[in-house]
Amino acid sequence: MRQLSNNFIQANTTLNREPTLVIKIINDNKNIYLTHGTVDITDPGADFLQNSVINCGGSSQSIVPERGYSTIGNINFSFLDLGFTEILRELKDTYGDSIVNNKVEIYTGFAELDFADYALVIPMYVSQIDNDENSFTIALSDTQRFVKKSIFSELKTTTAISSIGTGIGELTVISSAGFEAVYHDSGWGDAPSATVGYLSVSGTDDSGTTTTEIMRWEGKADGTHFTIVARGVAGSRIVDIVGTVDGGNFELQELVYLDLPVPKMIIALQTGDLYGDVGKTLPDAWHAGVTANLIDLASYEQVGDDIWSLRLEFWGIQDEDAKGFIAEQCLAPINLFNYINQNGELTLKRFSYQPTSGGGAVILDYDSLTSVSGIVRDAKSIRNVFTINWEWRYQDDSYYRNDTFADGQSIALNNFVSDAYVVNLKGLRNRNRDSGLAINQLAEGIRARFSAPKVTPTVKAFIGQTIQLEVGDSVVLDLPNQPDYASLDTLRASFEVQGISWDFMTGETTLKLFGSSGIPAPLELSQGVDVVSFNRGDWVELSAYLGITPVNGVMIISVNKDIPSGSYYFDGDIRINTGVTVTINQSVRIDCIDFTILNGGKIDGIGRGVAGAQGVFGQTGGSQEGMFSRRVGLAKRYIKRITSGEGFTNVEPINPAGIPVLSPRINTFGTLTGTGDTLYGNGGGHGGRLVFRQLFGDIHRDGGAESAGGAGLMIIAVNLFAYDEGCIDVSGAPNNVGSSYTDSGDRYASGSGGFGWPGAVYYFSKDRTAPLPNLSGPGGFVRALTGAFSEIRTPEYRPFWDASRKGYPDGREPIGPYLPPAYVDANKECNGLISMSVRLAKDSPYVPNVSKDTVNTALVPTVSITELINTPLTPLGNQSTLTITSTPQPGDDSYLYTKFEYRAKGQRQWIAIKYDIRSEATITVASDGSTYEIKSIAMNLSNKPGQYTVTDVTVHKVNRDVVVYEAPKPITVPPIRRLELINRVDNDENWNQFKSSDAEFKWAKTSVTYGGNIINTSGRTDLHLTGYKVRVLKSDGKILREESVTDSYYVYTLEKNKKDNSGSPVREFTIDVQPTSSTGFTVIPTSIAVSNPAPSAPADVTSSTGLGVINISFTLPADADFVGVDSFLLAGTGDPYADGTVNRVAGNTIALSGLSYGATYTIGLRSVDRFGTGGQVAAFGLVTTAIEAPDVGGLGDWATRIDPVDTAFINANMEGESISGALLAAGGVTNEKLADLAVDAAKLANGAVLTGKLGDLAVEAAKLADSAVTATKIANLAVGTAAIADAAIDSAKIASLAVGTAAIQDLAVSDAKIGSVTAGKITAGDITVTVGVGTGVNLNGADGTVTTANSGYTVTMGAVDVSTESANPLVLFSSDGSTYPFWVDSTGDFSFGGGGLAYSGNEITLKNGSGDTVATIGQEADDSLFNVTQYAGGARMFSVQYAGIAADHDIFNIGSTASNRGVIGFKLGLFNGRDDGATAKSNLGADYSILASSVGSITSQYGTRASVIGGKYNYGSHNTISMSNIAADKDSNVAVYGRAAQLYGPAFTHGWAGYFDGGVKVTGPTELTHNAWVSVTTFLGTWVNYGSGNQTVRYRKTPDGMVEIEGVLRAGSDGALFTLPPDYYSASYQRFAAISSNNTLASIIINTSGTVYVSNSDSTFLSVSGIRYYVGY
Repeated sequence: MRQLSNNFIQANTTLNREPTLVIKIINDNKNIYLTHGTVDITDPGADFLQNSVINCGGSSQSIVPERGYSTIGNINFSFLDLGFTEILRELKDTYGDSIVNNKVEIYTGFAELDFADYALVIPMYVSQIDNDENSFTIALSDTQRFVKKSIFSELKTTTAISSIGTGIGELTVISSAGFEAVYHDSGWGDAPSATVGYLSVSGTDDSGTTTTEIMRWEGKADGTHFTIVARGVAGSRIVDIVGTVDGGNFELQELVYLDLPVPKMIIALQTGDLYGDVGKTLPDAWHAGVTANLIDLASYEQVGDDIWSLRLEFWGIQDEDAKGFIAEQCLAPINLFNYINQNGELTLKRFSYQPTSGGGAVILDYDSLTSVSGIVRDAKSIRNVFTINWEWRYQDDSYYRNDTFADGQSIALNNFVSDAYVVNLKGLRNRNRDSGLAINQLAEGIRARFSAPKVTPTVKAFIGQTIQLEVGDSVVLDLPNQPDYASLDTLRASFEVQGISWDFMTGETTLKLFGSSGIPAPLELSQGVDVVSFNRGDWVELSAYLGITPVNGVMIISVNKDIPSGSYYFDGDIRINTGVTVTINQSVRIDCIDFTILNGGKIDGIGRGVAGAQGVFGQTGGSQEGMFSRRVGLAKRYIKRITSGEGFTNVEPINPAGIPVLSPRINTFGTLTGTGDTLYGNGGGHGGRLVFRQLFGDIHRDGGAESAGGAGLMIIAVNLFAYDEGCIDVSGAPNNVGSSYTDSGDRYASGSGGFGWPGAVYYFSKDRTAPLPNLSGPGGFVRALTGAFSEIRTPEYRPFWDASRKGYPDGREPIGPYLPPAYVDANKECNGLISMSVRLAKDSPYVPNVSKDTVNTALVPTVSITELINTPLTPLGNQSTLTITSTPQPGDDSYLYTKFEYRAKGQRQWIAIKYDIRSEATITVASDGSTYEIKSIAMNLSNKPGQYTVTDVTVHKVNRDVVVYEAPKPITVPPIRRLELINRVDNDENWNQFKSSDAEFKWAKTSVTYGGNIINTSGRTDLHLTGYKVRVLKSDGKILREESVTDSYYVYTLEKNKKDNSGSPVREFTIDVQPTSSTGFTVIPTSIAVSNPAPSAPADVTSSTGLGVINISFTLPADADFVGVDSFLLAGTGDPYADGTVNRVAGNTIALSGLSYGATYTIGLRSVDRFGTGGQVAAFGLVTTAIEAPDVGGLGDWATRIDPVDTAFINANMEGESISGALLAAGGVTNEKLADLAVDAAKLANGAVLTGKLGDLAVEAAKLADSAVTATKIANLAVGTAAIADAAIDSAKIASLAVGTAAIQDLAVSDAKIGSVTAGKITAGDITVTVGVGTGVNLNGADGTVTTANSGYTVTMGAVDVSTESANPLVLFSSDGSTYPFWVDSTGDFSFGGGGLAYSGNEITLKNGSGDTVATIGQEADDSLFNVTQYAGGARMFSVQYAGIAADHDIFNIGSTASNRGVIGFKLGLFNGRDDGATAKSNLGADYSILASSVGSITSQYGTRASVIGGKYNYGSHNTISMSNIAADKDSNVAVYGRAAQLYGPAFTHGWAGYFDGGVKVTGPTELTHNAWVSVTTFLGTWVNYGSGNQTVRYRKTPDGMVEIEGVLRAGSDGALFTLPPDYYSASYQRFAAISSNNTLASIIINTSGTVYVSNSDSTFLSVSGIRYYVGY
């Protein structure tokens, strides 16, 4: 909202105000003021061009939500050259300057205001200056023009002239000038906490493939070298660089790499500054160069932790427009936008969905609007399917990941699936396993805005009603005449302002609005992990607080309880029993497992917010004004008004449109974030006071007290249930009425207070897949009403003096305060605006961002200084290193770091100390006994200096004649703290077991200056610390691996484990971590022994056996790195694990086949994971099924036994399970030996089946292949008729001329078979035939007619004589046998409706049901062209006649007879047209609209109101409107529309409005602006003009009928002053207030005779200036 002063607000609500405009051009040398109106401004040295502005208008930026884009705002203004040329020349000649790109501020205000109270509309910047002979026009653009610059387009290039091959080291180039290294904070993915640059080079890798490599360089030894420290960065392939003296073919290009949190990224791309990193910037070609004063830094800092935790990472970006790149890659994907605030600063803001049922700070209705476009709900804008492409790779310009989301609720509701909305994110990387969580949240933002049709009306309103609005604000559009199908009532909806245009000359504002017609539902999350717990810190255990003993882990609330504001938890289920009420207060948060409200249970937060306090949701405008009353003279009349200090208060809500969409998450430190602060609803303000002033002391009555909004509730659980009548009620409290005072039977009241608004209800589900409860939809269990509104109303009525207050039909109102604007929102249902279900998921580790909070001044730090002699080592030992360390004061949350400066004692200039660690610095000075002053300045989180301290230090003096080699004092290196296993099995006895293949470790950042811990890794690395050494040791102490890392994080992967243990990873090992220092000193490492738990043995083993088979099934163990189960099979008995055969399976079943029948086997099962074997089951024996005697036909035991000799024989002579062919005698296989169907096709040789082997009729059709029977296989005459299928012979099978006449049956050729019959086929002669076509059409060849027969009538076409109807033949007619309802004859005459409408003799006749002619069109005997006749009587009522026959023949006439008054009386004459005065006078006040022809004139008399729309060609004197006698009646009003028009008349003094393309010509003594002032010459009583330079008393009337009076009198007494002439007073009394001496109020009355009276006046002085009223209204 735009900030306005109280004086401006009050002046903006008065009727009698004179708007003014001030344009301030701010130049470094002087300010220049241009005004519209006269404004008193004090600015020494400035130039003023008063009353010079003649035009000013333009628009703010306009938001494009889908693109995160906002157009550049523009304003143009024109002004008279009243010395501006000389001002520009002075700037040029004296200062060498101009106004191009100067800042321009536009102010609006009122003549009665001081300039300090004017409203700053918007600052912009001069972009163009034009001028002509007399005036200038200046074009302005907003701050965004500075962002619209090309970035990444002037990247440096050079060429290698030395070889470096595939290694690192010094690389010689033609020139390294202009290449800049960039500082990385600790969060960068590559080279954190370093200052480096990057180069790209194209060439071939070791495989000969052409590729592009990224190299990292750390320094430039001189202007021709790079120190290359890393090759193949970001997964690129290494190029073999072989340079030559002349440059070779290896061109090196500067490569862009950025890795920053989203707000920091936007600031850096706009300004080049790395927020939070003092003095660190980007290269000039990487940013737009916007100055820091054009950034609203607070809006970036406060945009939200979730936005700051999201980092963007760009590689290899080139040639981008800064404004477009920021919008597309940094703003739109994250649901953000930049807008220009009132101070012209780039301001960061979130987009949110805009439900039409929301609220707004301003209500726009028919009283404030001048026009409204159609309310269109654009379904084409719906996006319910969207794809997010991310993980972009610079090397091949490809996205390696994409996620697609579908909004099922939107699809079902809107009955269609939209085209996929594609978002391409070049900056979002898969930095950790849960990067998908960020994608989910981006998808939620898209869905929230586009899941329902958008509504985008454009409205126009008066500037006074909209001056406080800025882009992004919310308004309520209230249109009682506009039906709203989306609700049950007329349109009252909330919209977001997306664009503003101003016309400061007409006082009109155009608003481009945006709304959404639905409330979205949350998406199902596909990434992240379910939340088990989080760090609850100071949360209170709820069961203990309420004194309830849990039963089986369930806290049952069975009696009413009260819960104060705060955060609570219970590690189990919470249940509110039937009929129990739990009251909550202010903001309550509860964490549990399942939360259940049984039937009739209730959570009651009604009115339990904070009275009169700002809440999370609500509106203003609910409080009533106060009342002031005083006695005026003896008439005992009372005046009421609002006085300063006695008024009401309104409470501004945090979110007027609805509760914010939260993005809750558990970060990697276990902290719950993104949950907001305030949950309770907006409170109501107090009502205005009543002040009743009287002679013996004033009477005061306080207004109604403040009220409270509803309490807010946040439930964090796995499930939330409410049964039947169970509910959560967070409604607001009703308002408090004022009090009253009664005097002389009249009762007066103070204002009522405002009502409360409901609190918020949030449910955060800890299960990503659990169904979300229905909070606010149909059947939802959340109740949220605004409070009720009531007031004191009395039956007594008095006239109300203030004309600006309307609302009662008779112009009178009860004695009491006026109803507040928001009373219509009382008892309003707000469920859909205050309740929200959101899925809560858990983050994976990320590097915390720089703090962003708005903070206070940092307190003076504690400083310690140590001196190290002979550091660095020198031959003379005469150098000392001073190490300065600062520590913030305990509890100073605003502290960020310390800035150090020093100087020699006695010097004036401070010298900045360059350092990398923000709380520690070092300087090297001579060891000469000098004293130095060290200044330590505390910097706060906003990077602003706070308190500081100055410390003196005197260094040791070393004799330079003696060479001293003193060993440096040891530098303390702190040990590693809080070394922990991250992916541990649990936090209890298994804290040292890792549950996946990789072991992940983290520890606190090491620092002696600022401590950190694993939860808050805020430790800052000391200056001399370079990183950490990590060692992995086997349980026997053998070192497996040693690595150095720079971050406090390490992963011992399975691949490393295998490599270190010859392919067999160890399950148990120890990790050592110790800090490394540039000094070489270190400490004992911190160790932790960890292990991977072996998988448990398979469980639930079951088995079955068969003939030679064994089947086993079991349950697999739950193990993150499980591989499978090994089965061990041993024939007989014994130890299968030692001697059995091994077989591995991944599933939970094993099938062992090929086993002996009836044999015993011993089996073992053992689990296996990636580290080796796990648990095993006890060996068990099984016996396969044997063949029993009954199975072989009842033979003896010998049949079931096989001797070894038999076995040998079978093995030698059996082929598989068959007897070999060599053992069969020739012919040994007879027919009896073959089973049925035993011989298949494979057993038959080709051609083996002969004819003799086939039986008669043995070959069926199915045995013949398609097309197998050819023509040679068919005997002559073998195919008979029966062998030909019906319709089988087509035209292709009939030879030409093959069908003769004999082959065609009689009458076989039907109509369908005849294409056309030519003349040659018809025998000469007439064909006369009468044909009946069915029963409805008759063709009569004899008389040439066609007749159609219908129910009760016929229609005939032909030539038929019907003398009763026409003398000419009828060519088309209908008939029922006796009458002819319609006909047309051969001459074109016609009759319809039995003669009701007829045409004959060039005349059209209309008759009534009785057959009487009521109208004719055509020339009659009296030259009438068009006549309307009145019946009975037959007198003509309406006619259009020819012109020129006689002077009184009119082009157009509406007649009125004595018996038919009320018909409009006027004429439209050509040339000498005359008006029938008598007729017109009998129709005074009639309203009519006339569409004039291209020539003609209109005469309007006797009070008619004429709206005249001229023809297209109205030139010269055409379309003239004569108003010669219009002054005869005060109700005359004329509106004229035409291309060229004349308006004339001797006394045209009443209302008119005209719109003309070709201009207006006014003739006669007519004043179109204001009538001339008429001075009062005759005063009544002793009153006279005051004189002495004061205005004499006079009056006039404006064109729209307003009477104005002004002037100063004296020397009179209460009574009559003077008399006004007719037409200057009304038929009812008019009452006004006037100023008398000593600023007392007098009462002015104008009676129904025009006499002006005064009472309660003073004879010394009386001013009647400012009296204005409309006559007749």
